[in-house]
Amino acid sequence: MKPIIRDHIFQSSKFFSTPNNEPICDKDNNCIIAETQTVHEKIRIGTTRLYVVYQSSQSQGYSSTLNIQLTPDSIPKSLRFLLLRILIEGNMHEKIFEADPNLRYTFTWNKRNVYKQKVYGFAHAKSNKFNI
Repeated sequence: MKPIIRDHIFQSSKFFSTPNNEPICDKDNNCIIAETQTVHEKIRIGTTRLYVVYQSSQSQGYSSTLNIQLTPDSIPKSLRFLLLRILIEGNMHEKIFEADPNLRYTFTWNKRNVYKQKVYGFAHAKSNKFNI
């Protein structure tokens, strides 16, 4: 069984996204983006062509998370442990869990690559689960 990446509560909320999971934007193109759990706002400065741009993903305390369901509601008695591996931007993260039904794990990424450099924008993550 592959790990199931669960949507964050805001991603599935009808108040924050459309049925197609598209961002909700107002007439001024200020948006709530469900996929990244972020708010983007652009405010024009007077009559100039300049704008103040706010992105909540750049604020202190914002974290990139994966919500993962590792096991279903019932598991075989032979299953004792699970090994979860997450590969993101060259970093390998491993964690061992005792097998329990309906086991969930939230992984928080520090937005750094294998060279400890800050990563901007989207990053591709791979996850594997091994039954032990």
